[in-house]
Amino acid sequence: MKVQADYVGRVETRDPAGPLVDFPAVRIRLRFEGNALKVTTREWPGNEGSRYQLRLDGRDAGLFVPRAGVHEQFLLTGLAYGIHELEIFRRTEALYGQTQWLAFETPGGQGLAPPLRRSRRLMVLGDSMCTGYGIEGLLGLHRGCAANQNAALAFPEMLGVCFDAEVHNCSNSNTYLLAQHGTAEVANWQALLVRSCAWLNDSQWDVALYQPEVLLIMVGNDWTQTETTASPSFAAPPLPAYSQAYAQLLEQLRLDYPAAHLICSMSPAVHDNWPPSYPSYTEQSGVVTQVVARLQTDGDTRLHYFEFQRSTDDELSACEWHPGVPLHLSMARQLIGPIVRLTGWQPMQGWAERFLPA
Repeated sequence: MKVQADYVGRVETRDPAGPLVDFPAVRIRLRFEGNALKVTTREWPGNEGSRYQLRLDGRDAGLFVPRAGVHEQFLLTGLAYGIHELEIFRRTEALYGQTQWLAFETPGGQGLAPPLRRSRRLMVLGDSMCTGYGIEGLLGLHRGCAANQNAALAFPEMLGVCFDAEVHNCSNSNTYLLAQHGTAEVANWQALLVRSCAWLNDSQWDVALYQPEVLLIMVGNDWTQTETTASPSFAAPPLPAYSQAYAQLLEQLRLDYPAAHLICSMSPAVHDNWPPSYPSYTEQSGVVTQVVARLQTDGDTRLHYFEFQRSTDDELSACEWHPGVPLHLSMARQLIGPIVRLTGWQPMQGWAERFLPA
């Protein structure tokens, strides 16, 4: 018997064979009565392939790594016959692969209506600082890879747990405001905003399908650098063009999400000491605050600026100077107050416990 699935997050649905997924933190939710579940997938592995975390009846049920190509396989077997609820959570982002979900079946059982959706809605736009990049690896020992990325440990997911909110994490590594600072096809945010899949150029997302109450914007880390054995080099963006692109991004987001609280911020890892001899934090924060202030003056009363505490070196403990779990947890906690003031939402009691070391 086939089982109906509900997809939370940006998903490409034009192909009637099944939805295509590549954004991080997309969750697939389903309910069935039976003792086993089969799945058919088509995987385009990209760089190493996708990774999914399984949660069965509220408990961790292991990792699912789709094989390249089309495959039918058992996802769950040996269950006690009865009603079960499964969540399939995408740990990885687009650069590691895309998965098309072709079918779910429970042999000898029956599919049930998917679980109800949460009523609160959050969205996050960001780069690798928001995706859990390298979060299960260690700085100096590992490079970021599919195996050590886990969006379930990143601060957007923490906020979802904290407020019992549905989250669209529309983040993608190496995405810039200015196209000339990108090296891949996904070069800038203007291109990514309209896509239902980050690495599918002709995909089209219908913004009416998901209207968030809060949208956190943590983009614009265009101070790119390439490390060499001699010294790091970087290309600083032209500030007038950067300011114009940031303003255009906010104006487009306001058109797309007219009722949302837009919270503009910067990565806590942006500092004036990197790249060397260039004031990245001063320059970026200056542009962001000026653009926000101008649009507020022009009448946008639901546009806000939020400043994270600057990170320490010890907090950038994941692969390639990315945040470890403690910094992600700190970022989520810092955002609680502003979100409560804007929305009236109240945090769930004990929400942080699942992210603390056992």
